[in-house]
Amino acid sequence: MNRNFKRILILAMLSLFCFSILYAQQTEEKKYAVALEASIIRAKPSVKSSVVFVAEPGEKMEIIEDLGNWLKVKKKTGEVGYILARLVQVEIVKIVKIPVKEEKPPAKEKIIPKKPQVAKPVTKPVKPAKPITGVKLKEGKRNTKKLIIIAGGVLVTGAVAYALFRKGGLLNKGKATLNVTSDPSPAVVYVDDEEKCTTPCLVEDISPGTHVIRIERPLYGKWEEQMELKGHTEYTINATLSPFKYQFKSCFGRGGSIAGQFNSPTDLTIDGNGNLYVADTGNNRIQKFSKEGYYIARTGLTNVSAIRFFPSNKSIYAATLTTNYLRRYTLDLAYMWQKYIALSYPRGMGADNSGNLYIADTAHNKILVTGPQGGIKKSWRVGSGNTLPYDAEPGPNGDIYVTAYNADRIFVYSSSGAKKKTFSRIINGPAELAIDTMGHVYVTAYFENKVYKFTPEGKFTLGFGGGTLLRPVGIAAGKNGNIFVVDNGHNRVCIWSLSSETIGTGTAKIQAKYKKGSSGNSMGTGIANPYNRGQIPEKKRTKRIKKI
Repeated sequence: MNRNFKRILILAMLSLFCFSILYAQQTEEKKYAVALEASIIRAKPSVKSSVVFVAEPGEKMEIIEDLGNWLKVKKKTGEVGYILARLVQVEIVKIVKIPVKEEKPPAKEKIIPKKPQVAKPVTKPVKPAKPITGVKLKEGKRNTKKLIIIAGGVLVTGAVAYALFRKGGLLNKGKATLNVTSDPSPAVVYVDDEEKCTTPCLVEDISPGTHVIRIERPLYGKWEEQMELKGHTEYTINATLSPFKYQFKSCFGRGGSIAGQFNSPTDLTIDGNGNLYVADTGNNRIQKFSKEGYYIARTGLTNVSAIRFFPSNKSIYAATLTTNYLRRYTLDLAYMWQKYIALSYPRGMGADNSGNLYIADTAHNKILVTGPQGGIKKSWRVGSGNTLPYDAEPGPNGDIYVTAYNADRIFVYSSSGAKKKTFSRIINGPAELAIDTMGHVYVTAYFENKVYKFTPEGKFTLGFGGGTLLRPVGIAAGKNGNIFVVDNGHNRVCIWSLSSETIGTGTAKIQAKYKKGSSGNSMGTGIANPYNRGQIPEKKRTKRIKKI
């Protein structure tokens, strides 16, 4: 290849590139969404938004804006709305505008007055110049050449734009990652209504675009936000969820000795069907009620002080203040057997799903662990001195939570009896406790006449019952979120249910860390804006908790 040919080739390529840039600006591209089936067009990009109109199958609508999962479209009639991208087929139409040289109107001919003719001197005639030889292009060929250049420029520009800006292209290549934590945890993380993981966790390989991120935990308000996620970026979300309030529902029972009445009740438990069993200590009996508080049955037992439903064999176990026996009953309160155990003033007991029964031996300051047949497996001392353990309940994480009545504290032990931690909040006379399926701890404060709720880690959440309760003792958590409390001072059982409001406003902090892209350069760190308006270098954004 000679040097002149190389020069010509380089000039041709430069000319093609220049014409591509010049004429690419003369092109117009329109995108249309063709409905694959009858599809709903909504007022906002949300499945909960109102319906604007319904597109017929095969109906073509102009795409105004591409939001990733949603497209903003416009009908021929002018109506505008949003449709899910998966419900349409996108057609791209490119229109080439050929520049037309404007012809200026001929200038008016100026009339110049003729000068008087003067005789010119005689000069030698000048030979006419020879015409320049070469190929003369006709007007049609020139237009064809322009069209070829325009088409070539459009093709090159389109190919470059497709490589750069397509989904997963050179400028949007890579996946987004979510690193999610929550307070409290665990909470479930959803991306576009698809369950991904439980906090703390990492969600990887998320396609760049607009996604709806939601974090939920039972008994708490959810956090939800629509976020614009970019490729090669890791987003850190720290969500603080706010718990729901509890509202007073009802009470049942009153002072007396007939069926359904109480005399100084102390403890209660719930079976697998939601029925309630109450230790009616002053009347020396156990009574059974429906979950609505209707009386069902009873059985006599002197000085009964602690009762517990045992899920492994579906039985009711009971202990008394003055005898050293553990008794077992059917769910209909039919007596089965009793076993001797060296107990002294047992006040509360708990059971796990592994066949273990935990009894608070108050006078001995111990926790006794027995099996379903009553044999002692192990025991350990609670605190030091006269702490008076009042109740023991196993949590879903395997830890054993113990109320220390004299120490005004909650102690947490491992299943082997090793002390792990102490709740920091001081409770005036913590009596019995209950633990729900999520591990939340509910404690009755005997001298404060209220109930306190804690996270499994011991963080105080809320208190309720003040002004209603008098010397609360026994407590149980229902599967539907209801809390049942023995109101010892009023000889009744009271029920609280979840409210539709949370106790406060939760927040979520979102940070973005840009990973190394295809160029190998780190792009730094910053605070991510969920609305994709650029980085916010100083102020962190917070989002309100949305209620379930």
